[in-house]
Amino acid sequence: MASYASLYLGGYPLISSKHFVDPIVLMLFTERDKQIRMPEEGDVDYDPLGGAKVNVTPEVVYVASVAIVKDRLEFMGYTLTKIREEFRHRIEEQLAQQISILDHSSVTHAKRRPKLEAEIELLKTLAFDNWLEALGFIIRGNHHPRDSDSSRGDNFPPLVRFLLSESREEGVWMPFYDSRSSVRAAIEVTGIKPEVVYDVGELVADETYDPEDDLCGWARREAAEEFMLNHKVIVLTEGKVDKRCIEGALQLLILT
Repeated sequence: MASYASLYLGGYPLISSKHFVDPIVLMLFTERDKQIRMPEEGDVDYDPLGGAKVNVTPEVVYVASVAIVKDRLEFMGYTLTKIREEFRHRIEEQLAQQISILDHSSVTHAKRRPKLEAEIELLKTLAFDNWLEALGFIIRGNHHPRDSDSSRGDNFPPLVRFLLSESREEGVWMPFYDSRSSVRAAIEVTGIKPEVVYDVGELVADETYDPEDDLCGWARREAAEEFMLNHKVIVLTEGKVDKRCIEGALQLLILT
């Protein structure tokens, strides 16, 4: 059975990862935000479908107020201005990709052409504020991808139906690569009253992680290692001897 780590904003599922915790999501929390409640002897739960007894899943969650998470995101540079610009670039990329697919579609893809053409027209006119408004409609109304094919979704605006149907497995469609951008955008349309919750209980239940693991510390080390690998580091020295020693040490690190 698949186990997930899931991020919720005001109870709405925003992001999930199968069989692992997302270090980027964990950057939104500290270990002080972690709450643990392990099952006690005699605790039972029931399968909502079959009614059979099942193991009680441990409650292991990271919980922070939206106001705190917003402050943390702003400190990391995830301002609304940055998100707006990132959105524009990603929509341009998505549009170019879909046009390329349409241009190279063979006759066997004829049934797919109308959907592609409609999506291209939508992306051509899609503005950040309109997308944000549709996202707010979805989250505040607690709408989910399954609703787009049901009678509940018949009256949804076209953009809302697109956001719900484009990535069914991942939830509501977000154009960003970085999940922190998605969370920052969602915060903008929900206000600061709800809580942000990262539930890792299923992964603790299947023993992928121990409830006492310092996952936030691990996430920050992962981020620091990635930064060192992908960014230039400037080292200041006092003299030529220091310079030669450091250069030699760095060469050894690169070669080994």
